[in-house]
Amino acid sequence: MIKHATKKSFSLVVFVVLFFSYNAFSSEITQDEIVQKYYMSDLNGIRLGKYNDDNFEKLYSWQYEPGWDYAFIVDEVNIYNTKKLSNSSTSVEVKYHIIGILGGDNVNTYEFYEIVNFILVNDGSSWKIKEPIIPPHISITAAIKQLEEIIRVDGEADKYRAIKLKYTVVRLNRPLKIISI
Repeated sequence: MIKHATKKSFSLVVFVVLFFSYNAFSSEITQDEIVQKYYMSDLNGIRLGKYNDDNFEKLYSWQYEPGWDYAFIVDEVNIYNTKKLSNSSTSVEVKYHIIGILGGDNVNTYEFYEIVNFILVNDGSSWKIKEPIIPPHISITAAIKQLEEIIRVDGEADKYRAIKLKYTVVRLNRPLKIISI
């Protein structure tokens, strides 16, 4: 009887250890997911300086975010290639469809694709984006919010210009396409 109870207890312990080991392993965030979290936050305007999110800063390894005078307006983004470079580094290529550039209170319409090769490194405890440090890539919604903020700060001084800028961005309006991983 004792042997049977010991076998059951041992089996239960093994099951619990394996269960929690598997869950800990399976809940580990992948390099693709890190890059996806980075560009999703960027699309929402986090790098425009209005938002504070300590979790965002955990996605990359540089200490200081440069001040940017412009941001790319994006309507499509996807991860299309991931390569393991070594045990401690990975390359994740992201393709952005740029439809405009927001510079201060100027909006210029362009249309081109940009491929960014993010290099991630493992510091022993987690994966982080090491490079490159790229300008903000924001959605049309974030661009409109940024212009609305500029309009509020400038007040009534140049309402016609503000309306024209907002119209330029709204004219670009298309649904944001994100190809999820």
